[in-house]
Amino acid sequence: EMKLFSLLLAGCMAAGAPCARCAEWMLEVRNGDFERRNAVVHQPVTREWAGLFESHTLAETTGGAAVPVPCAVDASGVAPELVWFLSGTTAPGAVRTFAVVPKRVESVLAGDLFCTDAGEAVTVENSFYRLSQPARGGGGFPRDVTFVQSGRGDPRLYFLDRIVREQGDRVEQFVARDCPDSESRVVFKSPLRVTVETRTGFGPKPAETPGNPRAVYRYTYTAFS
Repeated sequence: EMKLFSLLLAGCMAAGAPCARCAEWMLEVRNGDFERRNAVVHQPVTREWAGLFESHTLAETTGGAAVPVPCAVDASGVAPELVWFLSGTTAPGAVRTFAVVPKRVESVLAGDLFCTDAGEAVTVENSFYRLSQPARGGGGFPRDVTFVQSGRGDPRLYFLDRIVREQGDRVEQFVARDCPDSESRVVFKSPLRVTVETRTGFGPKPAETPGNPRAVYRYTYTAFS
């Protein structure tokens, strides 16, 4: 898996303990070998840290002054994730620093990420693609993928996640996209990130599939990517 950025936590954040001076709650983002523009980055945090952002926010300190940046905490999963925006261009190998500071001014992002949860389907769109996920059935897999800049779509794209079981001299397979009662729902929504969670079985009659296997998928969509 390729990671856009590596993150190093310093001071009290590495220890995971509260401190009196917010300047000690620091994050450092190191870019890789390629230039990045308008990137969204994330870092897992504890639930204690996630609660801090009810009264605090993140500010970039790369240039010396603390400038608030758009950020959000996605606490919908097992481990909360702090998500924030790196505006402009980040050169190869560049280091940008951030600090947790008391929230005085809310930094608002005019982003390109839009999500609609309208009954039968969840739709997601940004500057690069748009797609939908069925609210029920079909394994909840993304479909109707269209690349915005070219206008081209891929109607034949499908997912073949499956369970395979040997039965005597033959092999049975049970496919997630055949599950009629899979459910997809938006569990987190912000201008920076949308998270969709799908719960599905396998096969057209999932309760009758041997072992009744179930899976949970989490799809994360980000702005500007």
